[in-house]
Amino acid sequence: MPQKNPKKLSLIPEELVRFSSLSGWMEVSARMGDAPQSGLMFVPFHFGSRKKEAANELTAGFVDLLSKQSPFKQSACKIEKIRRKHKVAAYESLDFFVGQYSLSAEDLKDAKINISLKPFMPYRQKI
Repeated sequence: MPQKNPKKLSLIPEELVRFSSLSGWMEVSARMGDAPQSGLMFVPFHFGSRKKEAANELTAGFVDLLSKQSPFKQSACKIEKIRRKHKVAAYESLDFFVGQYSLSAEDLKDAKINISLKPFMPYRQKI
C-alpha cells in the first residue's frame, strides 16, 4: 500500500490488517511502498488459502455479460487495522513486547500515535 495510507490509519510496518468487501474478507500483514497510487492497494492473488488470506474472496460473484469473465484482479474494499489489546503486567518491559510481537522498539513506540486519551478532568472541558 502507498506510504500515505498507513499514516492515515496509524499502521506500523507488517501490522495485521483486514480487507473486506461485499463478497468476503481477508487478513494480511501491511507492507508499505511506492508502487500503487494513494487509495489503491495491491494484494497478490495467486497465493493464500481459503481460510483468511485468499484475495479472490474479495472479488464479486458475478460475471461480465459479454465476456463471461469474473472481475478478478480488482475490487472495492475497506481496510481496517486489527490491533490486539494487551493489558500490561508489572513485569513486562518494552523489550518483552519487542520479543513477543516481533517488532522493533521504534515501531512499538510509533504504534501509539494518534490515539485519543480521555481528559484527566473531564469537567474542565465545560468551563
